[in-house]
Amino acid sequence: LLGSVGLVLLIAVVNVGSLFALRADDRAPDAAVRAALGASRGRLLRQALLESSLVAALASVAAVVVARSGLDAMRSLVPYQIPRLATVEVGGGVLAWTLLAGGVAALALGFVPWLGRGRATGPAGRERQTRGIGRRRFQSYVVGLQAALCVVVLVGATLLSRSYAQLRAVDPGFAAPETWAMSVPAPPDVLEEVRRRVAELPGVASAAVAYDHPLERNWGDSFLIEGVELTASQSAPSASLRPFGTGYFETVGIDLVDGRLPTTADEDREIGLAVVNESLARAFFEGRSPVGARVVVPTAQRAWGLDGVYEIAAVVRDVRFLGPDQPAGPALYVPLTHFPTNATTLLVRPERPDVAIVGPVRAAVSEVDPGLGLQDARRLQDLLNDLLARPRFNMLLLLAFGAIGLILCGLGAYGLVARLVASRVREIGIRMALGADRALVARGVLTQALRPVLLGGAVGLAAAWGLARTIRSLLFGITPADPASFAASAVFVVLVGVAAAMVPTARATSVDPARALRAE
Repeated sequence: LLGSVGLVLLIAVVNVGSLFALRADDRAPDAAVRAALGASRGRLLRQALLESSLVAALASVAAVVVARSGLDAMRSLVPYQIPRLATVEVGGGVLAWTLLAGGVAALALGFVPWLGRGRATGPAGRERQTRGIGRRRFQSYVVGLQAALCVVVLVGATLLSRSYAQLRAVDPGFAAPETWAMSVPAPPDVLEEVRRRVAELPGVASAAVAYDHPLERNWGDSFLIEGVELTASQSAPSASLRPFGTGYFETVGIDLVDGRLPTTADEDREIGLAVVNESLARAFFEGRSPVGARVVVPTAQRAWGLDGVYEIAAVVRDVRFLGPDQPAGPALYVPLTHFPTNATTLLVRPERPDVAIVGPVRAAVSEVDPGLGLQDARRLQDLLNDLLARPRFNMLLLLAFGAIGLILCGLGAYGLVARLVASRVREIGIRMALGADRALVARGVLTQALRPVLLGGAVGLAAAWGLARTIRSLLFGITPADPASFAASAVFVVLVGVAAAMVPTARATSVDPARALRAE
């Protein structure tokens, strides 16, 4: 992100620096008169540095003012998952970096007009011709550099955008994102009464009690499979242990793959019925169905003195508990009736997504016990969005930088091409006076304007290919060399170049030959 900021700043400096250089070129006769009257080269350089310093200082002050006034709005756009957000402020460190950036920009803008400048020699016509050729070459270099920098920023933004789209397309493993998860800190018998009351509310399709919701990291625990002997070098298998109550899978929308889901009638069984996910079945049952097999959970033995034996009744789909970018991993669902841990999560599935749930549920909880409270009521879809907050934040930042880079690149290309057309008014007038076709003139101007954009874009693609690997850890489902991202970025920059060149090209084709020659 910091590198993208630097690239955008560099695009802006190149933009303004090119305008400074072209203006200095226009003022070359004035500088020659000053030098003839005794002004030293150092004095002329100091004047250029003073002008550039004023521009950089005004820009820096404006940037700080905008940043301070927009900080609260920026905080509201940043997800709360970003750490230390409350400590972000426009303080001394920010001011120091702004001062440093402004100073470097001022030096660059002041020195640019003096780079490669030599003393004029030869006849005035040859000097003007040489200066015109040099100016066009310089303009082409600037446009190409802008295009290259813009492509690099856009490639990063496009890669993160496509990665985020891949994340959004991942199936989380549950089919009821409208289900609400809320915490009710109550004893098991009271919480079960709350569940029954809530399940009878109008607009409620089902309700369940669980240790936690499907998008929360539960503890991992070891277990043993009856009939499977472990060697001395083998360790016991482990899985995410997820205690559940009746109706949990229907309420959350976790699909059944094999076997049958436990019901209320199974709560009084001597041996509790457990459920495993597909990952556990694949990992520890080697292609055979785990339904009917028995597992032993030592935690149940240690914590409550139970035998800890559970019979696997069903296999369900994998749920990505830690987010779309993390694998599901083995999971063992154990019934709360035979694993009496302190479960406080109430899950409520409405009949329709637009049904108001929180108010009626809070009233039902109050009816059971006025001293109970309802905490952290959120939909599973909102919890899933929280898991996507960081990649979404990174994507939006780079997209913003890419958009700024595109705007700056378009403005710079437009300004430089417009100056190029203005400097060729005499040439275009002569061509058209000699019978050149307007379409031919337009094609020539457009080709000359787009050539540096295409070359700069190619250089930018090569640079982006090397730099894209630095964001490999932020990508999901695509590689840093994703062809679609590179192609889309290059096409965007070329289209911006075409748009920027259209107006000056149209102006070139409307030149009146006689008027252009009279002006000359």
